[in-house]
Amino acid sequence: MTDNFIRHLIAFLVVLICLIIFSVGYMSGIRGWWFSGFTLLFVYIIIYKLVDV
Repeated sequence: MTDNFIRHLIAFLVVLICLIIFSVGYMSGIRGWWFSGFTLLFVYIIIYKLVDV
């Protein structure tokens, strides 16, 4: 596996975890869903930049 693939894999797994957390938050109420939704994009970018394999 290349370093670039591993970086994408780690970033994807973190976003997947965030999606699970988002779905739990969404089920508890639709107030503020947009905050979690927009955060997913930023989380992917930040994790991708931070992971330097």
